[in-house]
Amino acid sequence: VMCGVMVALSVVNKVLFRLVLCSVGRYVHALSTTTNVAYLVYSWATVSVKFLLGTETQRRELCEMLRFARQRVHLFASIGVCESVAFTLMPIGQPGLPKTLIPVIAQSTLPMSMVLNACLFRRRYCATQMAGVALIIAGILAATAADPVTDVGRTPLSELLCPLAVTTLSYFFLVLSLSLKDVAFTVSANAGVKLDIFMLEGIAGIGQGIALLLQWPMNFALLTDLNPGDYMKAVADAFTSSEGLMPTLIFLYWASNILYRLATLRALQRLSSLATLLANVLTVPLSSIVFCLPLGLPLIGPPDHMTMLLVLGTLVVCLGLVTYKCG
Repeated sequence: VMCGVMVALSVVNKVLFRLVLCSVGRYVHALSTTTNVAYLVYSWATVSVKFLLGTETQRRELCEMLRFARQRVHLFASIGVCESVAFTLMPIGQPGLPKTLIPVIAQSTLPMSMVLNACLFRRRYCATQMAGVALIIAGILAATAADPVTDVGRTPLSELLCPLAVTTLSYFFLVLSLSLKDVAFTVSANAGVKLDIFMLEGIAGIGQGIALLLQWPMNFALLTDLNPGDYMKAVADAFTSSEGLMPTLIFLYWASNILYRLATLRALQRLSSLATLLANVLTVPLSSIVFCLPLGLPLIGPPDHMTMLLVLGTLVVCLGLVTYKCG
């Protein structure tokens, strides 16, 4: 049930994110920074309410969790730094890649997660689980083969290497952050401390926020030609533009993003980083199907064309998830 909720929230989040990018996509670092602020406000407000309105036992547990987090501040800060690096590298690398190639590259997260799980937790995988992962990758390849592969062929390999490396590196940091969250839950359980997901988000969010602040010079060097003053004015105009459905759209995106991250943490708490990632993989073809439906979504134009390969690929991904579960 938790994985189903996470998948549904992920699809909604992807749809809203695409709408937001249509409106403020030129200011992606500002979007990442403001979204991080939303995480911090919500997480620490929730922790504060729990502390003020909770019982004496609940307050003592929160103090124990905070003490545990302070003792392992490098672990929690590393989670946030990895997330900030991933979300900064993605908009740098992906524009230089054919759109048909991006979902395929995203599947590198599966073997990355398996390797990290094997290294960090000494986990081993049976042949059935490996077959399930192979089916999932095959399903994604089929689902994303709807557009002509000549898009890739028309781009010289020399021009693909740099954005390919940057995009792959961004996915590595994303998987690493998820694995480190898995480590945090495991270490806290071994220490007899039940880690609160809001506190985990709040502490990791501080590390992410500091890293994002330090990355602002890179934003002005690589992502925009505007000077800081003009950039901030343009950001303010874009984030309040009624033509771009702002600011209502950004509030909806923040809300869905927070709910999705909390659902992911809850699933991670009960399962593992690889199992959580596998469930998230299903959202790739599902999101594509949503964009093919005649929903009349604003800003993004007419719906995409649905193909049999997209439907078949989605079914193969589902089969792969079931196969992995049976392993």
